[in-house]
Amino acid sequence: MGPRHVWLATHGRLRTHQQPAHARSRPCHGARTDGGHLTVRLTDGCAVAELRGEVDIAVVNRCAPRLDELVARPHGLVVVDLSGVSFLDCAGLRMLIRIRSGTQVHGDRLAVVCAEPRVLRLFRLTGLQGVFRPVPTLLAAMRPG
Repeated sequence: MGPRHVWLATHGRLRTHQQPAHARSRPCHGARTDGGHLTVRLTDGCAVAELRGEVDIAVVNRCAPRLDELVARPHGLVVVDLSGVSFLDCAGLRMLIRIRSGTQVHGDRLAVVCAEPRVLRLFRLTGLQGVFRPVPTLLAAMRPG
């Protein structure tokens, strides 16, 4: 396998960085923000936004600029990993809908990772389970299709 291209923000400018194919994806600029609620990793044709903790309106307001920046460019696949989320409110749902809209602009595929029963219940109660079709693991989200 050849080298992967990872987008890194350097002083406000994007550049391509070559890394060996066997290397793990690295967090991009500002990967840990907002008290550790958000990590974004970019690799070949895939962007992973990992959220942790309680995702309420305050967290959404802090994470929204990074997530908007993420979906402003095409990636092929955007994964929102909620496996570390213990609570999600309506602001968090609105954020997911906004991410979905942003991915649709570029024709990207969106995958949501979630196995937390309380968050899955919220998806069911709001009728969004069929829209997001959450999968239980990151590996399942990365599968084509």
